[in-house]
Amino acid sequence: RVDGVRKPDIVAPGSRIISTRDRNAPDTRLGFYDTYIVDNDGVSNGLGPADYIVIQGTSMASPHAAGVAAILLSKNPFLTSAEVRSYLETTATDKGDPGRDNVYGYGLVNALAAINRVPLSPDINLNGVVNGADLALLISSWNQRAGEAGFNAAADFNGDGIVYIYDLVIIGLN
Repeated sequence: RVDGVRKPDIVAPGSRIISTRDRNAPDTRLGFYDTYIVDNDGVSNGLGPADYIVIQGTSMASPHAAGVAAILLSKNPFLTSAEVRSYLETTATDKGDPGRDNVYGYGLVNALAAINRVPLSPDINLNGVVNGADLALLISSWNQRAGEAGFNAAADFNGDGIVYIYDLVIIGLN
């Protein structure tokens, strides 16, 4: 690039993706299209209806990266766009030359690693503000187990089925 910026930043699955297709779409590539049709049984033998096609490109990769970003924001809606970008870049699986390069950027987006790196939001009541109301919900759920009256799953930060000291520690660590 002329500006010296390395691209891409990250990559996502975008090659040999099986997607749905419009059976009524014209084949504008003179038969080329047919070689990528996948029958509904998963075999490209032309013996069955074919509602799928193997395609590639940014139209396939972008939804993967955007989907991971959306999951990160669902885990912690207080993340800024810069933080989401940083989580995607720092957790990507390195490909190609070690470190950032002009082919894979920081690497292949790694959804699980990114999700595991993002801290939970202590906004228990999901009103967009972390305040005493969230602490009150945590306290009202204190020592309650999943299935019991008063248990608030949003206050169970470590997912162990009980709201207790470990959940308060997690809030403090985040």
